[in-house]
Amino acid sequence: MNHAPIVLMLYNFRHRDNAAQRGGMTNSTKNWLIGFGIGAGIAALLVLWFAPRTGGAFIAAAKRGYVEARSAAQIAAEARRVELEAELQRMQGKR
Repeated sequence: MNHAPIVLMLYNFRHRDNAAQRGGMTNSTKNWLIGFGIGAGIAALLVLWFAPRTGGAFIAAAKRGYVEARSAAQIAAEARRVELEAELQRMQGKR
């Protein structure tokens, strides 16, 4: 029976614990974060490059969409609050 994979696994586990104890990150974590950042940057550039609107129009549309979504959320929250208050009044009246 070959115990080499188990020994390597334990060595890597110990190595990661030591990096965490030092307050640092392991190389795999650093590589993942670097790759994620590069990928996010490339994705943002591609979105801006292929967007059917100019940058200013895109930003204006995004802001308008945010305001509309926030307004809809506030209306829905107010309607739900009224429903819950009515239910509370009904429940308190049944006591």
